[in-house]
Amino acid sequence: MDIEARLEYIIFENKANHYVVAGFSELKTYHNFTAAGRIEDPIEDQEYVLQGEYVKHPKYGEQFRVDMVKKKLPDNSDAIIHFLCGENFPTIGKKTAESIYETLGENCLEKIHNNPELLHEVPNLTAKKMLIIQKGIQEFTGFNETYAKLLKYGLSPRQIQMLLDTYDNVLDVIEEDCFKPYYEVYGFGYKTACKMASAIGLSNEDPRRLDAYIYELARQLSMATGNTYITFATIFQNVRGVNESLIQESIDRLVSLQYLYVENTRIYPFTLHEDEVTIAKELKNHLFEVESVDVESKIKQVEFSLAITYDQEQKDAIQLFFDRSFMILTGGPGTGKTTTVKGILEICKDVYPDSKIQLCAPTGRASKRLAQLSNCDSRTIHSLLQWNLEDNSFGKNEEDPLDIDFIIVDEFSMVDTHLFAQLLKALPQRCRILLIGDEDQLESVGPGKVLEDLIKSDVIDTVHLKKIFRQSSGSGIVTLAKEIREETTCHYEDGVEFIERTTPKIMDALIDYVKDMDLDSMQILAPMYKGAAGIDEINRQMQVLFNPKSPQKNQMKVGTTIFRENDKVMLLKNLPDEDVYNGDIGTIVEIDSKQNVISVDFTNAIVDFSTDFLYYLKHAWCISVHKSQGNEYQTVFCIVDVNAKNMLEKRLLYTAISRAKKQLFIIHQTYLCFINNNIELKNKENMKTQVLSYNYNREHIKPGILHIGVGNFHRAHEEFYTNLLLEDPTQQDWGICGAMLLPGDERLYRILEKQKKEYTLTICGRDGKDQTYQIGSLIELIWGIENPAAIINKIADKNIHIITLTITEGGYNIAKATNEFMLDNENIKYDLAHPQSPKTTFGFVAEGLRKRKAVGNGPITILSCDNLQHNGNTARKAFLSFFQAQDPELAEWATVNITFPNSMVDRITPSTQPEDIIRLNTQNGTQDGAPVYCEDFIQWVVEDKFIAGRPAWEKVGVEFTQDVTTYENMKLSLLNASHTLLSYPAFLSGYRKVDVAISDERIKKFVRGFMDIDITPYVPAPGNMDLDLYKQTLIERFGNHTVSDQVARLCFDGASKFPVYIMPNLIQMIRDRANLTRQAYLFAAYRHYLKYKTDDNGTRFEIAEPWLTATDDILIASNSPIDFLSLSPFQSTELKAADEFVELYLQMVNAIKEKGTMSTLESIL
Repeated sequence: MDIEARLEYIIFENKANHYVVAGFSELKTYHNFTAAGRIEDPIEDQEYVLQGEYVKHPKYGEQFRVDMVKKKLPDNSDAIIHFLCGENFPTIGKKTAESIYETLGENCLEKIHNNPELLHEVPNLTAKKMLIIQKGIQEFTGFNETYAKLLKYGLSPRQIQMLLDTYDNVLDVIEEDCFKPYYEVYGFGYKTACKMASAIGLSNEDPRRLDAYIYELARQLSMATGNTYITFATIFQNVRGVNESLIQESIDRLVSLQYLYVENTRIYPFTLHEDEVTIAKELKNHLFEVESVDVESKIKQVEFSLAITYDQEQKDAIQLFFDRSFMILTGGPGTGKTTTVKGILEICKDVYPDSKIQLCAPTGRASKRLAQLSNCDSRTIHSLLQWNLEDNSFGKNEEDPLDIDFIIVDEFSMVDTHLFAQLLKALPQRCRILLIGDEDQLESVGPGKVLEDLIKSDVIDTVHLKKIFRQSSGSGIVTLAKEIREETTCHYEDGVEFIERTTPKIMDALIDYVKDMDLDSMQILAPMYKGAAGIDEINRQMQVLFNPKSPQKNQMKVGTTIFRENDKVMLLKNLPDEDVYNGDIGTIVEIDSKQNVISVDFTNAIVDFSTDFLYYLKHAWCISVHKSQGNEYQTVFCIVDVNAKNMLEKRLLYTAISRAKKQLFIIHQTYLCFINNNIELKNKENMKTQVLSYNYNREHIKPGILHIGVGNFHRAHEEFYTNLLLEDPTQQDWGICGAMLLPGDERLYRILEKQKKEYTLTICGRDGKDQTYQIGSLIELIWGIENPAAIINKIADKNIHIITLTITEGGYNIAKATNEFMLDNENIKYDLAHPQSPKTTFGFVAEGLRKRKAVGNGPITILSCDNLQHNGNTARKAFLSFFQAQDPELAEWATVNITFPNSMVDRITPSTQPEDIIRLNTQNGTQDGAPVYCEDFIQWVVEDKFIAGRPAWEKVGVEFTQDVTTYENMKLSLLNASHTLLSYPAFLSGYRKVDVAISDERIKKFVRGFMDIDITPYVPAPGNMDLDLYKQTLIERFGNHTVSDQVARLCFDGASKFPVYIMPNLIQMIRDRANLTRQAYLFAAYRHYLKYKTDDNGTRFEIAEPWLTATDDILIASNSPIDFLSLSPFQSTELKAADEFVELYLQMVNAIKEKGTMSTLESIL
């Protein structure tokens, strides 16, 4: 929309990027409003035309978002003539101005601005004067054609400003190569470049797209692995579906443009090769002879003045510093690195009184700690090198080096290759270097393992301090760190306390321990942000505990976070101009809600954060282990949540533990021991794998959920989540009452009743390690054949707020052909006629709800937990159809009093065979007649539409949303579709187990290519989901041999799977003229499977396709392969009309028949 308005006052202006927040008033209505956007040189009282729309800002409320702006041109005769006679229009006199107005009329200036060709209608106007008028109007309005065009390309004002600051003629650059800014402009990302490429119509086949993809892949792989280079083999492996010769050509182009560097088989992204060369060259320059100084007597003086005694290792380290120009000092916590450095500094000042000694560290907090212990100037490396945030350059370099004689760098394990190269370039050749670090800590986030590589090179003299100096308090911390480093048995003593809690109990234990502690000396560390014991939830609870809401404290909501005066916060971005850096922790001292400013005291500086800068802050009572590196705290609480598998890695845990100086609390449900560099969780009593029991009292649990269909999946999924939740005393009204309706349920019912409804669930890890839980959340159990009235009464019970279902897809009784509820089903007809003696789920629920309605026990939620798309909508259709047919009054009541949320469920749970029962009981030392086992992955996403209340399942990992569709699409398009994709080729190739099939690298490459190339472009990642991680997890899940599925089960009922899992994305791919090779191969394999019923080894098999019609059977039997494309499951589009698909499909049909399934697959990889 366009608004004509006067700029009344400027609220905020950033002159660097022209971002302005200002108050405006509409010219026609005099409506006052706030607008924000890019306005060059704003002038108060000037009239503007604003293009944009009103938006609801999460922090500032409603405001007008300015997309484009121009000054409003005069529109009446006197003002127009006066304007055209002004200084912007030399040689244009009053007579010419009057002629223009008389010819073109009112609003003539706006008309000229929109269409300069109109000037040709003005009599006697020369071409030169036309140009002057056109240019003058454009300069006055401030209209920028380049800016407008870039906006249409989908770029943000900040991205546009980056381009305008870099290139003189942006449009020419983009026309030449729209990916050039991605390579050359710091902060201009790959996705933005791709968006711009699509906007300008760059062909999908244009090689520059592949170039940019490979460049991005090289960067991402380098960051992910920590390596400064990747190999050609790695690139070929990760670029699927593209011929290796095309990949090689792309790399050659990138090398010729100097965006990549290639050395033998190594590919270096960024400037990493140049950085490595720089490091090698500068190391050589800084290895020089120095005049030896005997410091033995000096060491004694230091010992006396500091009242300490050095051991021989430390003395040797001090002496080596004065004998060498470059050395490394390394050691774990408690080994005396700090004390040794103190001695070096004291002696250095004495021996070289005129020398300039500079201390530095990668983080602000580590730098401050270094300064405090040394009484010397210490800076962050970025600050020392005068880093420019805007273009990622450094003010100090070989042309303008630092004026120093000695440099000491602490926490050097955190320094990556690029930063070290820049530091070395900025050092004068006379400068001597000491690097200090702990080689067992986490490596740098950026590429390179610099400290480890320098030590291994044997080029730099290194002293490893090993002896631990025990202190009166906290000595157990350094002992534990040493045990972790050396992978020996762990002990918890002398300052270390192990607090054993299950995940739901972690928060309560944490609050009990920290509530009386000194905040300034205590830090909580956790491995992940989400979850019941994640960083975000801990910070929310700590704010309630330590800094609750008060009328005396101002607060401000930023996104979903509430900041309050006195909050402990962390900075997430480097702000070198303010001398504060990523990871610095401070306290909010003031919040100005009117100006939207938060002031934070970082000890060395108070920094004001306004507008977008507010997103640079995060609460910091609890922080990640990576953020803690380089810091030390008197007391550390280390949260090792069982759900955070990434935490269970030696370096991460070692780093977390070694942050503590005097007290360390580890909160987890099991002790720790080590096997081959991995941390294994063991029970503390006997270090044998045991069943993890619940801690709640089942006698205090009340059923709030009735579940119909108590099968293995339900017991591994909903009951598992609820079992964890019931540990929370506030959630103990949400036990589960199970309802079994079928005659075949009797065996399981009898076993569970005998076991007091308890059973064991063994979760089988992808790493081969299992964890077993005793599940107690099933509080009551009813078998409908024996006691149908009890189920009906339970549905009517006012304490039951939710009915959950796992009754399988067929249990909803929806006809596939019509998508309508089948009232002619024999059991349904019986229930319609005999409401008081039901047989089906629908009959039981209807009778129970009738009773509930009659006694006024209120609304209820019916939650489907079956693995089908839009399961809540399906349940709604089925139940309301039945109610309408049996009892219209009940149907009317149900539409108001029942909600049917959709949910997405995921956990592979095989059926338990007799041999599985023996195996599980032997493994767990149990006598369970109904054990369940499942994979270690679990997911449950539920629409938050519960009319009668719900459990706080989000506390144990369930995700609530308003619309589950994106999660469903992700799962259907990636997991389910990939299962279908591998099923028929794998089965025809002779594979019968999924884990064995996916271990075949050809099948794995085929499936991953399908995920990455065919599906990902059409499946947006929901929420904060990492789609690449999800896809990798799927491959790992398919390969989990403990819960491996039968390939034959995946092949079953393909007619139901193709319309849901395959066809929707295929239709889009055909529309977009995408590569259809994998889809064509799948259809050909499916036809071969159905038609010939013989695998490539000659083994005959039977097919199970209950929904194929007689017409389908004729089409399958036809000798014309193209007839198969008219099968009923494919009716959502006319496949025969897709010429490219048909051509590929026919090729695949012939190839599979002549060469076999696997040989054909090899030809398309």
